[in-house]
Amino acid sequence: HRVGQEVSLHAIGQQCRSDGGEYLLVVVWVPHERLPILDFGDYVPGVGLPGLPTGCIVVTDKPGTVPHSSVDILVGTRLDPIADAVRVTRMASSLHASKTLTCADIFDFSHALSKGSHAVCVDAFWCESTPDGLLFGSPADAALVTGAAGAVMTLHVPQSRKSQAHKHALRALQSCVRSEADLIYHIATGQRVDQLDSRVRPLDLLCATR
Repeated sequence: HRVGQEVSLHAIGQQCRSDGGEYLLVVVWVPHERLPILDFGDYVPGVGLPGLPTGCIVVTDKPGTVPHSSVDILVGTRLDPIADAVRVTRMASSLHASKTLTCADIFDFSHALSKGSHAVCVDAFWCESTPDGLLFGSPADAALVTGAAGAVMTLHVPQSRKSQAHKHALRALQSCVRSEADLIYHIATGQRVDQLDSRVRPLDLLCATR
């Protein structure tokens, strides 16, 4: 949901339910100048109150202006806010994939990212020719991973589950982050066809900044 006019989480929840939403996890993209017109109301993260989303992720270019305690996950954008919002939405939707190889939910995601002031999207790739390491979009991305207080990774694999890419990608990520960092990974099947047969897999990766 993109905030373009005055709106509340109650109104977003009602709209999504009228569209057939059953388990409601909302991703809201809101530029900092529109934050005053987003009404969180009595939303309590992690508590499914009547008429409110059961989970709320806010993506904004000025995360410092959003009380972290008012949302489940707060994501700050660095380069392309719309692309980051799409990536976070894809990660959230993976929680409701038809099949998963791991068991995770929004509370697992938020716990792993809670040690940081907010989370950021990182450009990371796993390559079949160098399975023990990750490739990053920039030195800044690599630094965010190595210094992260926590991280969440989602990866999509073929329905056949014959691929071992998810195991290699996980080990590669574990070798990059600090040992004390909280790490959650979620492996879903049947959603992203662009990843299934590629020798280079883009990872959906959120890191908590300290």
